[in-house]
Amino acid sequence: MTYTTWSFAITALDTGAPVGFAVICPKARYAAVLWIGETTIDRRRASWRGVEWQLNAGLGPELLPRSSAIHQALTAPDASAFCAVQSLSHQSISLERPHRATEHLDAILRDLVASHGGAKS
Repeated sequence: MTYTTWSFAITALDTGAPVGFAVICPKARYAAVLWIGETTIDRRRASWRGVEWQLNAGLGPELLPRSSAIHQALTAPDASAFCAVQSLSHQSISLERPHRATEHLDAILRDLVASHGGAKS
C-alpha cells in the first residue's frame, strides 16, 4: 500500500532556530512532532478535512499561516504565536504492513530530526 508523507520544520519566530520537526500522513491519520531535545514523539490531533484540503492545494516554501489546519495541528494553541511551520518535502512510501504504519512513520520522523542535527544524545 502506498502512502504519501509530508515533513515540516517548526521554528521559533524570534530566532528562526528549529524547535521541532513533524510528519503528516493523512492516509494513516498520522500527525506527529518530535521537539528538539526530546525523545518522546508528540502525537497531534488534526482536522483531517482541512489538512487534506491544504495538502491537495499544494504547499510552497513560504511559512504556513497560523490559521492553517496544518499549523494548528502541529502546534499547541499557546505556542502557535511563537512558532512558524514550513513544509520541507513530501514523499511516497510503500508499506507492506499497513497495521504498522505508525511505527514506520515514527522512524521517518526520528530520521528527519537526526538528519537536521536535532537528535537528543
